[in-house]
Amino acid sequence: GWLYKGIAIIITFHFVCFGWVFFKAEDFDSATTMLYQVGNDLHFSVWPAFFKNYQTVLYMMLLAYILHSIPDSFADKMIGKMHRAPMIAYLVIFFAFVLLYGYFKSAEPVQPIYLQF
Repeated sequence: GWLYKGIAIIITFHFVCFGWVFFKAEDFDSATTMLYQVGNDLHFSVWPAFFKNYQTVLYMMLLAYILHSIPDSFADKMIGKMHRAPMIAYLVIFFAFVLLYGYFKSAEPVQPIYLQF
């Protein structure tokens, strides 16, 4: 059910993040130091500054989580109903994606972690 799926997503996410620590760290000691700091020296007092600097990213992540959680059956129903939408609706959606693409394309490119070695 939905509870099992939610728990599986959370466990998978944290396992991947755990693996990234070892993948990105310069050596094993650096990786264990990072993990120690996350587990024992994590302070939420920096949250306001973090949120201020990464607000757009966090909102985009939230949007991605919401879109990812839409059931396939609901998406199929919506696609089935789209043939009745007026042409202006298609144009608005198209230009919204063009603007979104332009927003992200104009941002500074970030090199994937796999290519940073």
